[in-house]
Amino acid sequence: LYATIGNTPTLDPAEHRRFEAVGEEPVLMLRDLLADLLVEFESASRILTQPAVEAFDAGQLVVSGMLRTVDHDRSEFSREVKAITYHDLALREIPGGCEFVYIVDI
Repeated sequence: LYATIGNTPTLDPAEHRRFEAVGEEPVLMLRDLLADLLVEFESASRILTQPAVEAFDAGQLVVSGMLRTVDHDRSEFSREVKAITYHDLALREIPGGCEFVYIVDI
C-alpha cells in the first residue's frame, strides 16, 4: 500500500498502535485493515511501521506496530490511493504462507 503511494520517510517519535478487523471472511478482514491504514495516512499523515500480526483466526485480525508521522519535506509521492477495492480480492495459500491480492483505486 505505502509503496503505491510513494517514498514516505517518517519522523520520530512513534506511537504504538493496534488495529483490529473482525468478520467471518479473512480476505475481508485484510481489506478492512488496509482501509484503516489508508484512513490513518489520509487523515493524520501517519503510516504503520514494524507491523506484527498478533492474531489472525476465525473472526479476528489484530495487527500492531509503530505509527509514525510522514516527513512531507523528504517524501516523494507517486499516486493518491483513494480506496482499497473489493474487485478481484483474493487470499490463497502458497508454499510457506499465504498471498493476499488486492487492487487500489488511484
